Parts: sequence; C-alpha cells; structure tokens
Amino acid sequence: MLWLVGHCGLSAQTEGFPAENDRTYIYRISHDEARKLYAGQQPEDTWFHTLVDTFSNNYYPESLPPGHYMFARAQWEQIEVRFQSVHTLSVEVLNNKRDLRLQVADSSGVAVTDARILFDQKKPIPFDPKTQTYRLKKWNKSGTLTIETPDEIAFFDLRRKYDKPLIVRRYQYFSRSKAGRWITLPFRALAFPVRYVYRGVKYRQWHLRKRARKRKQKRALKGYIVTNQPKYLPGDTVKMKAFVTDYKGRIRRDPVNLVFYGRRGKSFFERTLTPDKAGNVIFEFRLGDSLRLDQNYFLRVQPPGKNQSGYGMGLSFRYEDYELDKTRYTFEREKAVFYAGEQVVLLAEGKDKNNFTLPDAEMRLILKTESATKFHEKEVLVPDTLWTTRLALNPDGETRIVVPDSIFPAADLEVLAMAYFTNSAGEKHTKSLRFTYLQKQIEIKIALDGPDIVATAFLNGDTLETDAVLHRTNAQNLRSTMPVRLPFREKVRPFVQTYQFIAGEARQSFYILGEEARFPTGVRAFGRRTADSIFIQIQNPRGIPIHYSIQTPHRIVEEGTTEAPLFMFQKKTLGTVPYFLKYDYVWGGKSRLEEKTFQPYKKLLSVEVRQPQNISPGETVAVQIEVTDYKGRKVPGVNLTAGAITSEFGREGNYKAPQVSYKRARLPFEINHFNLRAKPVPRTTRLPLQPQWYDRMGLDSLFFYRMRHPENGVLFRYDTIVRDTFYKDLAQFAPWLVKGGLAQPIYLIYCNNKLVYWSDVDDDPPYSFVGRAGWNTLLIRTQEWEIKVDSVWLKNGHKLEMVIDLDHYGKSPRSKNIRQARTQPELTAFEKNLLKNHIFFLRTVYQNARNHLWQSPENIHIFYQKNLRNLAIGPFEGFNNLTFMVQGSFQNTFLFEPGFQYDILKNRERLYEDTRFSPKKSYKLRPPSLKRPGQLVYVPSDIRPTLPEKRFIPFSRWRHQSKPGNGRYRFLPPKDSAFMAVVLVENDSVWHIFQPQNQTIKNLLPK
Repeated sequence: MLWLVGHCGLSAQTEGFPAENDRTYIYRISHDEARKLYAGQQPEDTWFHTLVDTFSNNYYPESLPPGHYMFARAQWEQIEVRFQSVHTLSVEVLNNKRDLRLQVADSSGVAVTDARILFDQKKPIPFDPKTQTYRLKKWNKSGTLTIETPDEIAFFDLRRKYDKPLIVRRYQYFSRSKAGRWITLPFRALAFPVRYVYRGVKYRQWHLRKRARKRKQKRALKGYIVTNQPKYLPGDTVKMKAFVTDYKGRIRRDPVNLVFYGRRGKSFFERTLTPDKAGNVIFEFRLGDSLRLDQNYFLRVQPPGKNQSGYGMGLSFRYEDYELDKTRYTFEREKAVFYAGEQVVLLAEGKDKNNFTLPDAEMRLILKTESATKFHEKEVLVPDTLWTTRLALNPDGETRIVVPDSIFPAADLEVLAMAYFTNSAGEKHTKSLRFTYLQKQIEIKIALDGPDIVATAFLNGDTLETDAVLHRTNAQNLRSTMPVRLPFREKVRPFVQTYQFIAGEARQSFYILGEEARFPTGVRAFGRRTADSIFIQIQNPRGIPIHYSIQTPHRIVEEGTTEAPLFMFQKKTLGTVPYFLKYDYVWGGKSRLEEKTFQPYKKLLSVEVRQPQNISPGETVAVQIEVTDYKGRKVPGVNLTAGAITSEFGREGNYKAPQVSYKRARLPFEINHFNLRAKPVPRTTRLPLQPQWYDRMGLDSLFFYRMRHPENGVLFRYDTIVRDTFYKDLAQFAPWLVKGGLAQPIYLIYCNNKLVYWSDVDDDPPYSFVGRAGWNTLLIRTQEWEIKVDSVWLKNGHKLEMVIDLDHYGKSPRSKNIRQARTQPELTAFEKNLLKNHIFFLRTVYQNARNHLWQSPENIHIFYQKNLRNLAIGPFEGFNNLTFMVQGSFQNTFLFEPGFQYDILKNRERLYEDTRFSPKKSYKLRPPSLKRPGQLVYVPSDIRPTLPEKRFIPFSRWRHQSKPGNGRYRFLPPKDSAFMAVVLVENDSVWHIFQPQNQTIKNLLPK
C-alpha cells in the first residue's frame, strides 16, 4: 500500500521578498591568482575581472574549458563564492620506492613531456628522457605539486607513506642486518629502560615482553605431507608419506605424532612414529565403515605432547562413495551472438575416458527465453520455452544442431540452452550455455589485438564500414572526443581507462581494467640466478612503456624504459649477491609496481620428469626423473616422492606442490612510497557585500538589497495586501535599521508604548506587526540605542516597510521625527520585568506537530516544536486568555499567568516557576538572524485544527514466481508520461493495481 501524503508546512506569510539573487556569476581567474587561492589566500575583489557566464539553476549545465573559476552568488548580505578547477591532465606516480617519478598525459591519453612541474612552488621537477618521467632522485618529502602547461595549470597533493625521518629509518634498517645487530646493540640496550618506562607510564604495560614467537618458531616442523589419492571410497587404504625437518630444515629423527581427525577437531586415532634416517614418515591405514560419508577428513604430523597442533603440518582428503565418470560431454555454441536471417548453430559431442566419441549417446535440447531486451513490433508474443527437440549424437564426431529461425519472435533475446545427455550405460549429464539473438541492427565489437585496440562494426554479423565517435576517458573521468571511421585500430594509450564508440544508435564501451580477465596485459617477468650469471626477461605483448630498474643491495646495475615485446638482460656475475628487479607501468589509467628477487639457492634442486605424452590403456612405460643442483650438476641419493592420478578425478586430482620456503635476501632500503591526489578545491567562502556588486549583479532590482542603501537615509514603502480578506482591516508595519549597507540587529519593538516584538523568541514569527490605522509612535531598541520614530502613518489593508539608515537619515525631511538615545548593552530592569509579563514559556514537547498559540485574531503564533523544550513565544498580554492547539490532537484555553513555564496536556496545564528574567541575573542580548521583508502576520484561516486527508492507492500483492503454463506481459510506457499506478482491467472491472515502476506482469492465467 502506497500512501500519498501532502506535507502541510507553514503558510506563505513567512516567505517574504527574495533575499538572494537567483543568478550565479562565473568568473575565470588567472594562473597566478589560482596559485594564491590554493596557497590559502582569500579571493580579492580585483580577481572578478573575467565574466564567463551566468546561470539561474542550482548547477551549471555546460562543460567549462580548462581553467580555474569562481562561482559568485548574492545571498542575504554576503557574496557566496565557490571554486571549481577544470583541467585535462592525468598524472600518475610511478613508485620504485627510491625516487619521485611522475608521468603526465592529456585527456586523450597522450604523454605530456613539456610540462613545468614545481614542488611547493619552488623546486622544479625536470623531465628525464631516459625513464620518460619527471624525476627527483632519492626523494623523501611530501607537499604540493603544481603542473603547468602552456594552456593549463593543475594542483595536486603529494603524500608519502613513511613520515619518520629518513635517518631514523636508515638506522632501523641497518640495525636489522647481521652486522648492524651487533653494532647497534649498545644503543638498543641503553634505549630499553627508556622504552620500558615510557610504555609502562603511557599504556600501563609493566610486564617484560616474552619472545614467544621465537620459541614457537623453534618448535615448528617443516617439510611436506602427501597421500596417494585425493579422495577415498569406503574400505580404501590411505597411504601417507611425510618428510619432516626442524625449523632450520635439518632432518628430524625424534618421534612425531600422526593425528587423524574429522570435523570440529574430533580425533579418531593418534600414533607416535619415528622418522627414518632420511626424515621420512610412512604410514597406511584402512578406512572403516564407521566414518561418515561425504565429509572431509584431516591428517596432521606434529611434535609429541598436548596442544602441539599449531606446530605441525597437515592435509585433508575427501571420503565419499563416489563413482568416477567414464564419459564426458561438450556443449558449445558456434558464436556468442546470432542475427536474424542466419543459422543458429550449436555443437555437442560425447566422449569416453579414452577420448573416443560415444556411439550411443542421446541428447534432449531445450531453449528458453532468459530475457527480452528490445521489441521490434508494437505487440510481440515471447514464449518462455522457445524450442524442444530430442536427437541421437553423431557417433563419428561432433554433432551440429541447427536451430530453426521460425522459433524466434521479433525481439532481441538472451537465450538459455539446456542439454540433457544420456547413453546406454545409464549415465546422465547436464550442460547449459547462453547466446544472444538479435534482429537486424548495427553492433560494435571491441577487442585488444596485441598492442592495439580494435573496434569493428557489424550489420547482421557482416563487417560494416561506418562513421563513429570515439570517447576516451581516463581514471580522473576526463574525456576526449574525436570522429573516427570503423573499423578502427590504434595502439592502446596507457592513461585511457575506457574507450567508447558510438555509431548511430549502436554504442559499445570497453573498460580496460574490467576486461583484464579476457585481455590481460601479459606483462610478466622471469629470471634465473645461476652460480655465475643472472638472466632476466620481461614479456610485454601489449607494448606498454615499462620502467625498469635492476639493482643489487648496494648499487643500480641498469635502469630505463622499454616497449619491446621481450626485454632481456644478461650479465656475468660471481658469488651469491642477489639481484632485484623493479618494474612499473601505467595501464588503464592506474600505475602498477612489480618486484622480483633473483638469488642463488645453493640447496635448491631442479626436478625434470620425462615421460610419453600419450599412453594407451594397459601399456607399461618408463618414466625418467632427473634432479640437478643450482649449478646444473646431477644429484645422487635424492629422497623422491612420485605418484600419478587418473584424469577421471578432474580438478580434484590436481595436487598442489608442497610449499618450500627459502630465506629471502634483504630488499634494498626503501626511501619512500608516494601517492598523488587532486588538491582539494578551497572551501566555499563568503565575501562582504560591497557596493560594486550592486552593479555587477543588478541587485538594485531586489527590494532586499535596495533597502540597504535608502535614498536620503529613509525609505517608506507601502504595499497593498490582498492575499486574505482579513488583511483589509489590519495596518501592518516592519521597521528596519541599516548602517554601512548592513542590517542592524533589533531586539525590542514598541508600537504606541505596547511591546510587539522580542528578538529572542523561539517560534520565529513573521517579521510583521499590527498597529492602528492612522498616526503611530514606534520605539526600536538596538544594543546601544533606542530609536524613537513619531508620526508614522499606517493604513488598513497595507503594510509599511520602514527603513532608516543610521548614518544618513539626517538628509531626509523625516529626520525631524527620529530621535536616538543611548542605552545599556544588556536588558534593563524595566525591560526584564516587561518581558517577564509578556513572554510565554512552553515546556511540553510535541515533536514535529503543527502547534498553534493565539490570544487574538491579530496575535497568532504557529510553530513546529521539534525537540526544543521551554520555548519562548510572544509577546502576549498577561492575565488574559491564551489558546493552545496541536493540529489533529487537542485544544486548551487557559489564563496566561506571567512568570511561569507551562506544561500543557489535554484539558489541563501545569505551571513551573521561571527565573529567566530574574532581577539578579544579567541578560545579554543575542544578535537575531536576518529577516526577509514582505512577511505578513498569521490570520485565523492559518489555524488548522485537523490533519489533511490522507490518500492511498490499494496496490495488489502479486506472486513474482510464475507457475508452469502461466504467462507474462511486458510493456514500455511512454517516456513523456508519469504514472501513479498500473491498473489491470478485466470486463470493465479492476482486477489488479500495480506499482507505477512495474513494467512486467507475471503469472497471468491463460484464456
């Protein structure tokens, strides 16, 4: 059920005249002014020199050219200025953890090599032709980057990863080396008591830290554990072998425990076994019928004793009553998209375990509609099931299935094909695939071909030459546009993230990063460190500019940039010095850093298995295994574990090789790692409303701004009020005081010695007051002055907006009726006593309700209370009746006794003493908020005792799942219409009412 509720707000009396200009002015500033702005300087008036455009909406609908802009708009007594920077530069940091390196490109993805880059407006960052980057060697500072081209300037924040001083991090790096641990030992010993006391005082941790991690590491076992099968049948024998060493890789000869357990750690048995001289533990056991089927079970080798499972190594296997498939089936489509008028071809085949085609396989094929994306006739009937057929598979090879064209309706469909296979042995298999069926239309296909991106247009599957528009978008969402001709080919631009081609109604986007699963970069690095040489290769099939650095722990051996499909590095070297490769590149608008370490492992063995590629059933073959050391010499007496698994296990038979960890060489010292982001645009600022803005924005057309500078210092404006007949018998007025073009706070207003306004009330009443028709005397209280105005003429049915400029009212003939007298900045005793007798305080909270409080038809207050307690409302005459009403709830009339807070409930009131205006307390005057001219007092017709009537539409509850045999109806409403509901009518009677966003009606009964 949807409720349509009309919000009942306060009436138009509080709106008044506009207090802001409805137009926003766009000014362009220079590069130097933009630098000052991003440095924190406030905009100066002289910066508003180049007007670009104006608009009256909340946002600017056009795209601005590159530059820096200020959006200025007059709001109340200030000029609101917000800033916007537009540039087409894309910048990426290429981190090699040593230098600061930047790459800059324009919006079309072309590298920019002539930019001027400054760090903190001082240090230039030069362009390095060798690495094709802007580079500062061994850089460790963060700050602001200014990137300037002949036409643009952009600002970025450069942030570093490590904030510790470089000397501290170098000391920490050195102290973790072999020699550094001994050299820095005295310093660390002296620093320990200081750190201990500091930690104890700050964190209350006075205990000594135990080196539990080191003791745990010494107890841990290393090696591997394997079984002869990945899963077992009931009654099978599990054969297990484990190779066990200590934490340093030395063969363990002490006993170990073998634990066999299941889910939730339930142990079935535990055996103590002693490794042989080679460190092998071999054990086998039979799986009994007491174990539950279809479960995973675990074997673990661990040190003897309790709670030692965390120091061992283990594996899992599957226990189930399985049967390996003796047949396998393939079900494929000839292509992913078919067009009307061409054959839809599906391919199927069944093979046995020896890869021979099955002679007796059958297939049942069902085509179903998954979704209809577009209709090509006004009314189209789309069946759920498009086609069903049964056929025998070709015994001599692949079966070609041609789907009849007549089954497809005049719509673009996503089709699901389900294939059910059977054979004479009773085996059943199910396969499925999806394809798209399109009516005649242009389709654009985009793919990567080596280093190029290729876009081709097709009409019904045939290549089509046509004009198109290419949009390139980078990672900062900056776009460039150019006309192209399809087919189109160009080398992929690394800074471009999305390519979009549009040809007529056909459009296709290619998101570089999102397509990496199908089109990977292919960038890979390989290397080998032998006893006397180092070999490194970088594969780069896309021709991406790759920046590489090859170094040892103490120096850079070679660095540069390559776009070659295969980069090779080879060097003769002796000893065991490790080599480090760092290479980075930009792809899809994102920078990537890869690192490789190549070091010689003297104990590393290489295993080569020589065996025939194909083996016939029952054939016996010889398998040769050769093991060599890191120098390529054959190694005798190697402890080998070899096995083979039938392919019928499928993926479950792919054993993962045991992970053997090696001690890696220390990485070179990392100076820092940087990231870059656009410098935040300066916050919206507010400037004072100076006289020059009146000419720039034409503010004199608005009375709110015209009254800031009244002619001759006094302005009397009479407006005829015809909004309500009640106003014809009321004479209203609103006094205003201005000085220097700004409204002055008014705290109290008297009309003919009667208090009519206090600024510190909480209900925010309209700034309009009722006098008597004819001559009136007004007294206006500011913080320092009392201004008395005599002989103010008021007329029934009119409202007077009276403006007095305190600096210039002496020029007006009315100045003889205006007198000023000084007063104190706090409420006087007389004023406090007066307010005590005229202000009403409400304690009760009626949250979000429309509340009414009135004493006469001319003195009505309407407000929403929200959560505020002790609301001050008024002024009212003391010891006279007041009426309080909550809309839609209750109404009470009671005698207003001043000096109390009122808790008003239905049919009763509770009074609590109020001391706000105590003679002993000082009451400082708080500046009130600015008011709008043109507001009017509330009238009796604004009092609303009842809530507005709620309307609703009884929407139907509908089953979203269709039953077999029922249908669906889909419709597309006109784009230029707005719907409140969708009504299903049968025989001139309403059957169901649906939500307006519903465009598909499901589960319709057939007729």
